[in-house]
This record gives sequence, C-alpha cells and structure tokens, in this order.
Amino acid sequence: MTKSNWLIFSSALIGSTSVAGAVQAQDMVSSYVDFGVGSYRDVDYSYVIGSARVRTDSPFSFQIDAMAGAMDGDFAGGLTTHGIWELDDNWQVGAFATAMKSESGGGSTAKQIGLEGVYSSGSYEVLGYFGQQYDFQEGTFGGIAITAFPFEDLSVGIEHSFDSVTDGTTSLSLEKRFGSASNSYSLYTNAGYVHDTEKWSVEAGFRIYFGNSSRRDFVSRGFSGSAVSPRMMPNQFRNFMQAAAKQTQVYNDTVVE
Repeated sequence: MTKSNWLIFSSALIGSTSVAGAVQAQDMVSSYVDFGVGSYRDVDYSYVIGSARVRTDSPFSFQIDAMAGAMDGDFAGGLTTHGIWELDDNWQVGAFATAMKSESGGGSTAKQIGLEGVYSSGSYEVLGYFGQQYDFQEGTFGGIAITAFPFEDLSVGIEHSFDSVTDGTTSLSLEKRFGSASNSYSLYTNAGYVHDTEKWSVEAGFRIYFGNSSRRDFVSRGFSGSAVSPRMMPNQFRNFMQAAAKQTQVYNDTVVE
C-alpha cells in the first residue's frame, strides 16, 4: 500500500469510527420537550415537560421528567425519576417516584411511588402502571393504556386511569409525527372523560424529539437494538394536571357561591 493510499484508508477508518461513535452516543440518550395546553370546564392550564432517558451498557436505564406550568394563573410543577429494566425486545418494567404541586384552587401536592411495565409488538403497545399516592387524593392509583400505530408516524391510543377517590378518567389520544427519526416533532391532542362529573378535559400540544426516538422504531425493532434508543416511559404529570384542574373548578365554584 502506498503512502497516499494508506492516508486515504486511515482517514476513512477514523471517519467511520467517529460517525459510529457519534451514532452510538446518540443512541444512549433519547429525550423530548413538550409544550401543552389544556382545559377542564372553566379552568385552563399550560405546561412545559422535559424528559430524558439514558441507557447504560446493561439492560438497566434511568429516566428523569420535569414539568413547569401554570393553572388558572398559579404555578404548577413536578419531578419524576424512573429506574427501568429491559427484559427483552418486547418487555420492559420499571419503578418510579414522583412529586407534583399545584398552587391553584387552594393548592394541592401529590407524591407517588409505583411500578410500570410495557409490552410492545410490531403494531401496538400495552402500558400498565400501579402505585400509591400521598397527600392529594391519597390512596392507590393506576391505569392501562393501549396504543396502536396504523402508520409509521401516527399513533392512536386509549387509556383508563383510576384512583381511590374518583371514578377515574378514560382518555383518547392522537399523535402525528413529522421529520426524521433522529430529529422530529409532533402535534398531539387528548380528550379525557371524567366519569364522576361526566365532563371532558381536553389537551393539545407540540412535542420536539431529540435523538433516534421514532416510536414506531421502538415497537418494530425492539428496545435493545444498537440503532434504536429505548422507549420513553410516560409520566403522571398530565393526569395530575387534569385532577388539579377538577379540584380548582370545585374550589372556584365554592368561592363564587
């Protein structure tokens, strides 16, 4: 091999290694930022949620979610940590701890500990979670959600959440993704039927994904593949905001009376 050919070969090898290392580093982290607005009867709220999941060289990974928002003009926020174990390409289980607060409607603070799990196939996924909540609406809580992927960049879902204080909420959701798998954004909407009041809460928002975080890729190619970041676990922020909006509405009605 001549000196010039060796230089070309070495440059190509270094370049390939750098690209592979960058891709692998990107695959170690998946994240998104969520900008949303919602409403329950006369109570409006908004939020910004940031979430990041980090892989390790083992099946274990961890995730952190943070929220800051406003409800009826007052502050609302929350923080969640997850520890997640990938059992295989279809199953993953985890545990989480959450602290959330809303200063609206007399104020409400909730702390949660719970377990979560996801099963994914090529065209759908099933999520379940169960735990204990303290302070606001204290008692057990849980839920199950089924999400289908009829097209590459479209997901539709149904979820029923429950707690020990109310009759629960059944929600329908729709999310449309745009852009590439590595950097994309989406528009989403969610409508929740609150069973004990027979009223609806509605939400809509804009979400920006970073890293290789195509949800369809998670489902069709598995969580552990070297070219795919792990699926993001959900958080309880939106369920809390819906419940806090309901309390704020009751509080406002009482003050008016």
